[in-house]
Amino acid sequence: MDETELFTQRYRENYSKVCGVIGRYVYNRSQIEDIASVVFISAWTNRASFKGRSKYTTWITRIAINYTLNTFKHKLRNAKTVQFDDAYHASKTQTTPEDLLNEQEARDRLQQCLMCLPKPYRETMLLWLAGNMDYKQIAMAVDVPIGTVRSRIHKGRRILEQRFGLTS
Repeated sequence: MDETELFTQRYRENYSKVCGVIGRYVYNRSQIEDIASVVFISAWTNRASFKGRSKYTTWITRIAINYTLNTFKHKLRNAKTVQFDDAYHASKTQTTPEDLLNEQEARDRLQQCLMCLPKPYRETMLLWLAGNMDYKQIAMAVDVPIGTVRSRIHKGRRILEQRFGLTS
């Protein structure tokens, strides 16, 4: 299998995972796809730097996280804060456009709170919340031991609870 075929196979295997990771930071589907394209172009351009010490998935996930954070760092810092109304959401049973808007606002609020976490906790929490990486994969992506990943998730959750009243 030549380089082009191998890359095509890796693209097919990892595209949805990369989009999922980017989607933890960005909610616009078009922007997610644009960023994913840039990430894969970067992976192709820098393919010689992949040494195989970790899985390809871990390597390309790291590229996606770094690119996304660098692209949206300014926007996320200046985002407005919106309060989440638990009582209102608990009383609803049917989904209405207003419900969808409130759910989006809640996701935005969580995203804003996550962006306020110190970088090590933020990165680990975002990878964990994406739901598509286990502790070992997260440890490889951020280059720390698994115990550190567990600790960062625990401390990140506590910070969110204490500072923002968010519970999981």
